[in-house]
Amino acid sequence: MKKYLFRSHAQTWAIILLLTSCSATDHEFDTVSNLVTTSVTKFAKPITVDDTTTPESQSGLSIELTYNDLLSLALKNNPQQKEAKARFQAATRAVTKEGALPDPHLSLRLMAMPADKLGETKTNRIMLEQMVPWFGKLALKEQLALLRAEQMRLESLEQQNNITQQIKDTWLELGYLKKLLQETIYNLELRRQTEDVILNRYRTDGSSQAELIRIQIKIAEMETELLSLKERAQPLLRQLTALTGGSEIDDISKLRLESPEPETTTAHSEGSIKEQLYNGNINLKITVLKRLVASTMSELAEKDYYPNLTFSAEYMFANDKLSMMSGPEDSFLASVGISLPLNRDKYDSALDAAHFNEEAAEAMLLGKQLSLESAISKLFYKLRDTRRTIELYSSTMQTKAEEALATSIDSFSAGQTSFADLLEAEETLLHVRIALVRAKTDYLKTENSLNALLGKYALSEKTTLNNEETGK
Repeated sequence: MKKYLFRSHAQTWAIILLLTSCSATDHEFDTVSNLVTTSVTKFAKPITVDDTTTPESQSGLSIELTYNDLLSLALKNNPQQKEAKARFQAATRAVTKEGALPDPHLSLRLMAMPADKLGETKTNRIMLEQMVPWFGKLALKEQLALLRAEQMRLESLEQQNNITQQIKDTWLELGYLKKLLQETIYNLELRRQTEDVILNRYRTDGSSQAELIRIQIKIAEMETELLSLKERAQPLLRQLTALTGGSEIDDISKLRLESPEPETTTAHSEGSIKEQLYNGNINLKITVLKRLVASTMSELAEKDYYPNLTFSAEYMFANDKLSMMSGPEDSFLASVGISLPLNRDKYDSALDAAHFNEEAAEAMLLGKQLSLESAISKLFYKLRDTRRTIELYSSTMQTKAEEALATSIDSFSAGQTSFADLLEAEETLLHVRIALVRAKTDYLKTENSLNALLGKYALSEKTTLNNEETGK
């Protein structure tokens, strides 16, 4: 299946403007629709995916993809990651330009005299001029370009960090869905066994027709739920396709889903995490850089009050081919000029704007710090809450629910308990099993969010499922 993207933003915006400017008449709508179709065919191109690193391309066999396989594909093919890296490369190339002097200006003046004016000397001139900004301006511009290049580098790392978090979240959610399918199939088999028992008892007048119909309805509902769960995987698989830059992942069976068990005994210290937050959070570092950029812009605006210098060298020589008289001697002239920053209102406005931008960057930095501390507190609460849920269901409720179901099956088979009690025991066990799997998945996803907040996924291009969630 081919996917398309527009080759330029201008083509995309042209189509959007045409769509928004059209009236609602059918004829005009059809015209615009045809234009859009023609433009997609003309300006779009298939997305090519570099999948040379996947096991499938290496062996030629269709095997299951692991988490690290998907992560490698995403870090290599993800369009947002490619964009961030390209922007960083562009920013690094701009540093040399910003720190260089303007190009010098070379001029040549040839004096043309009428041929009848013999005896007059023609004087020609060659002039070389170089404008030099006031002392410190070039250094500040170069520093500004370096800060922006570093910002682009950090944004590239943050993009990698976010992609890894999204891949892992989707992977964990698919793992939960796989276990949910297994639990549903298990419970469906239990109800079919119950149906056989009720059918045998119904034949001997041990059960009523209402009980038989009721269990058959429950089986039909669960079969429908099973189909719904299988379709639920498709949006998650499409998300993986988008994250990996268009790699076709359309079947959950192609993934080796091995979600690790959460280590709820790991003690997380909120104080130590906050220290790691200030050292590792990439968004916070980007905000600090923006603050430094604003401060440098203020310094540069203050330098604008000072004039720029212009150095020039002029060489004058005589061209006296029409006259036999001796001409003046060749001469050399050097001069220095300065610009006149007379329009102080312009520079005052620029300086005020730079100071306001500096204040905005300072406020943004404070807001980012407070927001991150709030996010840390929320994640720690969720970790504690899901840990309690896991301990409750795994240590007590699951065992009791399994015992209750086994007792209900034996009692129902012996005719000592009602069908309603058996059905309730089955639903209780299913609820406990699903709640336990959901709590484990939520715990792992919360740790995943915590690690992403600390910037741990930007440190290397290879992360594993087992150790990265707990920060070990």
